[in-house]
Amino acid sequence: KSFGGVTRDTIYPRGYTVSVTDQVTSDGAVTDLRVALAARVHDRLALGFALHGLTGSTRVAAVRRFDDSTTYRTSTARDDIAYHGLGGSASALFDLNADLRLAAWVRSDTRLRADIRGRTVATDDLPFAVGGGVRWRPGTEAVVAAAVAWRYWAGAGLNAHDTFTWSFGTELGSLTSPVRFGVRGGQLPFGPGAKAATEFGISAG
Repeated sequence: KSFGGVTRDTIYPRGYTVSVTDQVTSDGAVTDLRVALAARVHDRLALGFALHGLTGSTRVAAVRRFDDSTTYRTSTARDDIAYHGLGGSASALFDLNADLRLAAWVRSDTRLRADIRGRTVATDDLPFAVGGGVRWRPGTEAVVAAAVAWRYWAGAGLNAHDTFTWSFGTELGSLTSPVRFGVRGGQLPFGPGAKAATEFGISAG
């Protein structure tokens, strides 16, 4: 994942007013490696367990440019940040009948550690999460499914919000040429205000 941002600011070196432009870019992401085991313990019940290894890295660059370029030089800082963490999850599928299936899952992670040149610079709490879903086949050429999830982000730091997300979708038609439609929505964990930001999406195919 790559992103960047540009901000304008005013600083006061030695009492002088100087306008600056700061540009920050990041290239990379945290990767979730999973080793999972699942088994059908009953005709209607299946259970699964997984161990998650969180790894990956990001290359971050920060550039400060001064409006008064004749007096001040552009400054640049670059770092590679490595991430480490562990987690575990469990899930269950329960078939009420041949057409109706229920699902539930839970996940908990340790803190995510960020290292620069072998030195830990930050440790961040990761959310405890639970969720569930349902799938229903009302006919031979129709499937309806819905899911919800709740994540406890409040321990992750300043301006973090707990989130609730939901999704709903349907598949109509034969197995060889189905038509699919879905909607989803929910909250985002981080934002500048006291209230969590929200998102909404629609898909079809």
